[in-house]
Amino acid sequence: MPFQIDDFTTVQTPHRMHHVNLYLRDRFCFGPEEGGNWGDVGTFIRCLGKNLDREAAEVIRDTHKPHIAKMNEGKPPISSVRSEGEYIILVEGHAGADYPAGPVHYQ
Repeated sequence: MPFQIDDFTTVQTPHRMHHVNLYLRDRFCFGPEEGGNWGDVGTFIRCLGKNLDREAAEVIRDTHKPHIAKMNEGKPPISSVRSEGEYIILVEGHAGADYPAGPVHYQ
C-alpha cells in the first residue's frame, strides 16, 4: 500500500534538525482501477518540538504518546467507513507538511 506509515516512525537524518510532527492520518481512495487503490493521507497539525539530536527528538515524541493515545480513544479505526482519522506522531528530518504532496496516480 502506498503512503503507509507506522504510528510512531523515526526517519533517520544525520546532521539535520529532527522535527516531532503531529498529524491526523486517514485513508483515501485514489483511483477506481481494480476496485480502488487506497493510501494514507496525512494532515499536518503542528510541530511538537525539534532538536538536532535524534534521541532527544524521540524523547519529545515519547512524552506525547500517552496524550495522543487518549485523543484516539474510542475513534473508529482508519480502515472503517466511519473513520474520523487518527492522530500520529512522526520524527522527521523536515518541517511537517500534508502528505501526499501532490496528486496520486495508479501505477
